[in-house]
Amino acid sequence: MKSNLQKGTVLELPLKEIRTENKKSYYIVTHENREHALIMFDFQKEDPIKDTLRCVVKEVKDDIPVFV
Repeated sequence: MKSNLQKGTVLELPLKEIRTENKKSYYIVTHENREHALIMFDFQKEDPIKDTLRCVVKEVKDDIPVFV
């Protein structure tokens, strides 16, 4: 499925879960039935957990958006 997103697009994505691997924590968000892992900053670990996370498209690789 070809993504029509462009660099700089801002989206509110549903937050599926928070995972911790090798002492690093990640937000797991979903977009178009695909999971994306976004590393958490230290200050975010203290924030209340929300249902959505505001993300920006950093780039699109092979028609798959890379979020930050």
